[in-house]
Amino acid sequence: MPNVGTLFPVILLNPVDVVSDRWSVTPGNNDTVITMVIEVMVHIDSSSSVLDTGRDNVYETLNSAPNQNTLYGSDNLILDSISDAGNTERDINDQTYLIATLLATFRI
Repeated sequence: MPNVGTLFPVILLNPVDVVSDRWSVTPGNNDTVITMVIEVMVHIDSSSSVLDTGRDNVYETLNSAPNQNTLYGSDNLILDSISDAGNTERDINDQTYLIATLLATFRI
């Protein structure tokens, strides 16, 4: 877990949710939607700018053209959206952490 004054946030990639649309009548037009919940975590006493920087870095990494080209070229993944689900506070092991949550949706 991140300590007070840590310059780098902890980034948690939660298990993804995969939903496949098998109802298409046209062969090959079945969409599979992958939703990824990404949490960026800092100790509550750390600067909120560390949390903002971590959130921005995750967004920029997923949204960059070279990374999107790699995902599409190797796995046919297309980034549909990235949304900010806001910040929450969570107590873990008697410590309070500030957590920013991002939702990324991909399509195959």
